[in-house]
Parts: sequence; structure tokens; C-alpha cells
Amino acid sequence: MKSTRHATLVLVLCGGWIPNAVLAGTLSGTAASTSNAQINATATYTFSFTTQTVVPSSGAIFEVGFPSGLGGLPVNGSEICSRTTILINSVERGCDLASTPLTPDTLFIQTTMGSVSAGSVVSVAITGITNPATAGTITFTRFQTSSGPNVAIDTPLVAPSVNIISPISAPTDITLSNNVIQQDAGSGSTIGFFSTTDADSTVFTYTLIDGAGSNDNNRFSLSANQLLLKDTLVVGTYSIRLRSSDNQGLFFEKVF
Repeated sequence: MKSTRHATLVLVLCGGWIPNAVLAGTLSGTAASTSNAQINATATYTFSFTTQTVVPSSGAIFEVGFPSGLGGLPVNGSEICSRTTILINSVERGCDLASTPLTPDTLFIQTTMGSVSAGSVVSVAITGITNPATAGTITFTRFQTSSGPNVAIDTPLVAPSVNIISPISAPTDITLSNNVIQQDAGSGSTIGFFSTTDADSTVFTYTLIDGAGSNDNNRFSLSANQLLLKDTLVVGTYSIRLRSSDNQGLFFEKVF
């Protein structure tokens, strides 16, 4: 069963002082991302930022609060280290097995590196996080470097967030408003309008496609969702094959 508790990951970054640090207070380049944004998916969450103040070696930590609805957080030091990758200035830093949950909702992640200088680009990726069951925006309001639990050094101007979406759906049907061509209709006449059924898209691109049922495609043309006549036709039955593509690149084809 998926956990939905509110959790805080506490990341320890150890190291030495570097002079001429920029002013304290605000992290730059803060971002949160997920490898899979669909509801209920299991994904890797990556947190990144640039330090604005030296993070000292005396128990320096990074804290990020996981909002309610996210599950699958690591529960012990071994699992924390096996699922966490820490990059500092693009160099991977080891995870210390001393990492451990401080409370049922707080994880302590310690690196094998010393202090972190001001201006360091930090990335922390944690695998196996389970997304919420409903779509929406997840905002990580607790996101900071600190010198101890709840003792902030730098915080972001804007809390980073991730958008969770419903599964992507392809179009499921195409309809044509009229399929009867008047005998006196000339070239360029509008025959009818196409519409598409799709659970999560409202913008579609229509294309005449080769394949079964495309015998008479060359007698017709398209303008947006309009079916137009190219040539004057004799009495008879004509066949076209149409594709409707949504704005996510998914499509449905139908013969008319």
C-alpha cells in the first residue's frame, strides 16, 4: 500500500570553508523534477540548486519536505544510500551509510564530501518515489540548506514544484459532420467538418493518410478540420483515410 505521509529528507553535505562567499539568504537555480509525471507512477525525483553561502562541515544539511500524497520514501540508511545520487559541481559524491531516518518522517542523508563552497551547483536524485493518485501541482515548500535540522542557511525565493498529470490518452474516434457531396459541388467546396474524441486534448491536426480505404484521397484536400473537394465528381461512392493527431503526438485513423 502506498504511503502518503508528509516527509522531510535531510541531506548532509560535509566540507571546508572557502573565502569570499556571496551573501547569505537565497538559493539560486532551485528546481525540482520527476522522471515520470503521471499519477501513481514510480519515479526519480531530482532536486537542484546553487549554494549562495558556504555550507560548513559541522553537520551542514539540505532539507526538502515531501508534500502529502507522495510515497515510497527510503526507510533506513542502506536504502537511502542505494537510492540517492548526489552531484556537486557535476562530480558524484558518495552517500555515507551513517544516513538514517531521524524520525518516521525525516530522512538524514550524509555525503562523504567535506564542506560545500558558495556557488556550488548541487543535484540530489532519489529513486523509487511514488506519485500521488490525483493530478495537480506538488510544491516543495521546505527546501533549504541549513547548519542543522530546521536551521536554514539559504532558502529559495520561490519554492520549486512539479506538475503531476493524468495518463496521456490518444484520440478514440473521428466524426464528419456531412458525408454527402452535392453533384454540382465544384473544386474547393466544403463537404464537412471533422471532430475528434479525446479524453485529454482539444487541439488536433488532420491528415489524409495512405493505407486501407485511402483510394480517393487525391480527390480531396484539408483545411484545418474542413474536408474540401478538389475536383468535380461523378455520382458514386468515394473513400478516404484520415488521421487525427493530438498535441501530444498520439493519433487515431478512420476511413470515411
